[in-house]
Amino acid sequence: MMENANFHIDKTLSCLWDKINHIHLEIRNQLRHRILQIAQFYRVSLVKFEDLSWSRHSKKAVSGKWIAYHQIHWFHSKIIQHVGQAAKRVGIKVGVVNARWSSQICSHCAIGNDIALNITMQSNKNHLHDYFGSRTGKQFRCKQTLYKDGTSHHKFELDADLNAARNVSIRPLIRSFV
Repeated sequence: MMENANFHIDKTLSCLWDKINHIHLEIRNQLRHRILQIAQFYRVSLVKFEDLSWSRHSKKAVSGKWIAYHQIHWFHSKIIQHVGQAAKRVGIKVGVVNARWSSQICSHCAIGNDIALNITMQSNKNHLHDYFGSRTGKQFRCKQTLYKDGTSHHKFELDADLNAARNVSIRPLIRSFV
């Protein structure tokens, strides 16, 4: 009786994982198609992704959070690979940039500033203190009151994800896939 129950549980789990893998494949295909469609429409020659490998997850008491975290990183890297393979066929390059603090550094202040752009894995927040803003939920606000040259007042507010995307767009590649 117990053997029969284990068989059904194993079969059900196997079917569920197959469905999850099918859904992941469909999402990757849809994202790849949309990303390349947008890149081709705007005649983009390089698509940049965030490198999330720097963020390390501390062990959690609940294994569900651990699995969810690692599944997201795995899925993110699969999307990059999927887009990279398809982009190569249409002549678009795909690269990865360091995403550390990209949603916390002001993209306006970072433009043309080597310290704010060339963030390494060993970068220290103290070196970048002047470029950090405040993030409240989805809103980013720069804490600088003057432009870099000191000539006029600088009040910069933006959606935090858009601010991060702008930082990713101006950062140098750390790895290229094409």
